Amino acid sequence: MESILSIGNNSKKALKLVLSLTSAFFVVQILIGFKVGSLALISDAGHMLVDVAGLVMALLAISFSQRPATPIRTYGFYRAEILASLLNSLFLTILSIFILVEAVQRLFHPSEINGLPIIIVAAIGLGINLLGVRLLSNVRVNDGSHGNVDNHKPQQIENLNVHGAYLEVLADTIGSAGVIAAGIIIYTTFLELGYF
Repeated sequence: MESILSIGNNSKKALKLVLSLTSAFFVVQILIGFKVGSLALISDAGHMLVDVAGLVMALLAISFSQRPATPIRTYGFYRAEILASLLNSLFLTILSIFILVEAVQRLFHPSEINGLPIIIVAAIGLGINLLGVRLLSNVRVNDGSHGNVDNHKPQQIENLNVHGAYLEVLADTIGSAGVIAAGIIIYTTFLELGYF
């Protein structure tokens, strides 16, 4: 039981650090996205907000999973995880609809956007996401203390909550790379058109 609590505490520490970094950068990214009018930055900030929600849910799931079952909740708080996943999916769907509506409006009413702030902010976001991926990859798979009876090798135990948070941050890392590419295209296109 102590090793399980130790694994949960290590996961909590990593999740809290990644949550702090992601939350702080979300605020920076959304403010700059609206200031420069970049739909790419705003949508990436939206993805970071979904990451924040996923990280909070993973932290709550670890906290709840460490509680013992009760006579009323014989399965513990398993349903809370399912409802949290549903809310996370619903929020992502709403965000996708908002981005789609904004993108269609911009097709008919394009605006000039400076690509340099997009590149800089997305590059910082990429660095934060890469750090988050590294931190979460260290705690998502833990060596079990019990060896396998057949080959006497330690088993690897995967923490599904942390793995889910890891996948969210990994997906946002790919999104940040896409925003950097969009910023480079905007910046080089503006240079060719003589805007700078």
